[in-house]
Amino acid sequence: MNIVIEHENSFQKILGDGFNLFVGAGFSTLAKDKTGKNLPIGRQLKEELIQEFRKEQYAGLDLPKLAKILESTQREAFQSFLCKRFFVDKFDSKYNVLEQVNIKAIFSTNIDNLINRYYLMILVKLYYVYKHQRLIPARCYAVRPSLHAEGR
Repeated sequence: MNIVIEHENSFQKILGDGFNLFVGAGFSTLAKDKTGKNLPIGRQLKEELIQEFRKEQYAGLDLPKLAKILESTQREAFQSFLCKRFFVDKFDSKYNVLEQVNIKAIFSTNIDNLINRYYLMILVKLYYVYKHQRLIPARCYAVRPSLHAEGR
């Protein structure tokens, strides 16, 4: 399969110079929680919430409305569920391609800790290879605060 890249020279220059990476829910679908399940997005998360909180009567609602109800009626249990479900235990080796590009910063709307886990793994690996060099990873900006960052 041949892939044709428009403006390939510009693309190669950006890869070399560095770029900002913006990631959303689909980015984390190859990551797994502690039970070995892939992280959910959209419809799958809604179905899991309905089952977990026994809210079949809200099956017709979209995910944001269901989340609002759970946040207002079962806040602690809802937050706890999200923290457990979106805590990344393992991730696919396909994410290792990030080591091959020059990322200046990462912006994420995700509540999972995939980016944090991934960069921690890279830093540990690099520490053993380059013990005496100071390493600075790409900065990670959460557009929404991570539940894990709040210590919940």
